[in-house]
Amino acid sequence: MWVSTENVEANLVELRTPVLNTGENTFSETISVGTIPAFYAFHWVLPPDANRLWITLFPTEQKTEATVYYDGFVLAEGEYPLIMVPELDESGSQGTWGGFPFHNLVKNPSGEQSWLAFRPLLDVQLSRLLPEDLRISMLLSGVLDWKQTSWYFRASGKNLLETFWGRFGWGHVYLLWPTVYSLLSGFVLVGLVGVGILLMRRCKMPEDAWILLAFVLGLTWGAAILRGEVYIFAPSAFFPSARYAYPAIGPTLLLLGSGYMEWARLVGRWISIPSFIDHKMNLYIIPGLFFLVLDGVAILSILTFYGSLCFGQQ
Repeated sequence: MWVSTENVEANLVELRTPVLNTGENTFSETISVGTIPAFYAFHWVLPPDANRLWITLFPTEQKTEATVYYDGFVLAEGEYPLIMVPELDESGSQGTWGGFPFHNLVKNPSGEQSWLAFRPLLDVQLSRLLPEDLRISMLLSGVLDWKQTSWYFRASGKNLLETFWGRFGWGHVYLLWPTVYSLLSGFVLVGLVGVGILLMRRCKMPEDAWILLAFVLGLTWGAAILRGEVYIFAPSAFFPSARYAYPAIGPTLLLLGSGYMEWARLVGRWISIPSFIDHKMNLYIIPGLFFLVLDGVAILSILTFYGSLCFGQQ
């Protein structure tokens, strides 16, 4: 770290080191930074319940005329001699520190590697159309940096699926049996496979209708799963619920229903069904029974949850 010389008395400024964040805890130290680049290091013991870690740059809370510069960030697991400067390779991903090899957990530590992003002017203008002053470049970075953000997308996808089928209240009332969610996941997968078979069969549905359906579903569900990405670097991560995709609830069920209809057509070809069984009636009875059972489980889950609260108060 170092500072500019303009309006800096004695060429020293009291600043905060890069801040380590786990969501629940933060850690930094106050140091005197001069105009000559110098390496600063400190130890920090992670809390045992920490499951994520990131760095923020917030050098001072007071207004100052000094410009702060950074170069060569290092985050390493273990204890190393703080009075010695680590030696990094060209990529900055590894090196030696006090004669000991180490792996640098900070990607692109000197900010020299390029990355896809929008122009700042466009980024600022588009942020006015998005909630929480969200930047399009941040969304793009989150999607491309899959290794670091995959945990968020997995958790968001799981939350969207569960709240779509059966999570109530503000998403805090679960179905009584967790295995039901696994069955529902399989139910969705079967429907999507049926849609794939339908597309390969080149059904009579116009191509422009398929394009419109794909656009509506992709835009709505894509926006829903990205809704909470702005909170990745917040104390409490936010995972969106299916209500953010509610405008596409009709097209979503239409798509899944077409997949199940395709499976029904295939079963009808593979299995000989007695003539006295009404094929059209089965298309209503079987899905109707499925949703009737699901509704029964949902009502029982809600009554059990709030009944336990009332019993506990008594």
